[in-house]
Amino acid sequence: MGRKEDIQALIAESERRFKEAFPVSKRIQQLESYLQDDSLSHQHVNIRAAINMYKAGKLEYGYRRTILAGTVVSMDALPEELVMEPKWAESIGRQ
Repeated sequence: MGRKEDIQALIAESERRFKEAFPVSKRIQQLESYLQDDSLSHQHVNIRAAINMYKAGKLEYGYRRTILAGTVVSMDALPEELVMEPKWAESIGRQ
């Protein structure tokens, strides 16, 4: 195996181990519990969007994604007038 193949194999093994340690189903359960928390009501649209994206396979767990108004957005391209809007940073099971 060459260096590129070695790196690809290491990445694949790392991803496999991550998915075993942090199953998406557990993250979905955690997010669903957040919908019961009234202090997060301003985030419910974003939390529901994350849940739906996970279930549809449109959001990969473990990579940081920002959700604004139910849509994944790039923080670099976010218009100034939306900077203060409620955003949900979804990554590796932490907010």
